Amino acid sequence: MTSKKSVIMKTVMILGVIVLSSIITILAHAILPAKVDESRLDSILVAKLGFPIVAVIYFVILYTQCSISIVFSVNSSYSRGSVAGFYLGIAYALIYMIGMQEIILDLSPFGTWTVDFIKYQVLMGLGDAIPVIVLCSVSGRIASNKKNGSILTERRSRYSILLFAIVVGTERTVFSLAGIIHNTINTYPLPVIIWNYVFGCIIGICYMLIEKHYRNSERLMVVGISVNWIIFNIFIGMIKRGAMFDALLRSGIDTLIIIILTRVIVNKRCKLTIASI
Repeated sequence: MTSKKSVIMKTVMILGVIVLSSIITILAHAILPAKVDESRLDSILVAKLGFPIVAVIYFVILYTQCSISIVFSVNSSYSRGSVAGFYLGIAYALIYMIGMQEIILDLSPFGTWTVDFIKYQVLMGLGDAIPVIVLCSVSGRIASNKKNGSILTERRSRYSILLFAIVVGTERTVFSLAGIIHNTINTYPLPVIIWNYVFGCIIGICYMLIEKHYRNSERLMVVGISVNWIIFNIFIGMIKRGAMFDALLRSGIDTLIIIILTRVIVNKRCKLTIASI
């Protein structure tokens, strides 16, 4: 009974953190000096519920997924709960920061890609990134049953960042040039290509962070990072008519590549470990 009460109490506490983080994020976006032109928000959901309600639903879903990934992973981490949660939060935060910089102008207050666009998207990214770091750190602390722990100090998969950067960046560039996914590569070819490879680099950094702090790094890359990236992308589909298919397509392709690369890296690591025994 005591254990059941403890689980219920932890669940309630984490739900409270999710709601609080969502509120903080929405308030952070609300105080930005530049605003999205809400006349562009023409999805059925926005028409039925209004943009504020759709935004609340989105952030609750996004942060719930973050917390779930922590709850089911933190006790298999190498670190204490708050530390493991902090580094997974950093991984999510990096995704939001780079994701906001993708050159999609449809919903920004700017009609062209300029320094003002970059600055605005940095603020937007921080509005998502800072709360998710706090959310994951606190959720990790609440969900963890470990009293202490230490990070894995062994150096592993040293070329993972480069591999993710090359493969993911090339995949994105090929699909952009082919016109399979919505993009502005014809208008801003160099910035788009640079973003593609930086995005791949960020995914590689996320993998390195997770591998260093979690035993189940492969699973967490799939149900954590990949699923989170899909949810992050579908927000545009929730508020913009006709954008959901492209959002699912681009994030789905990215996810497939991330899963394949993670599998390759893990298999290579296992072979090296066996060979050294």
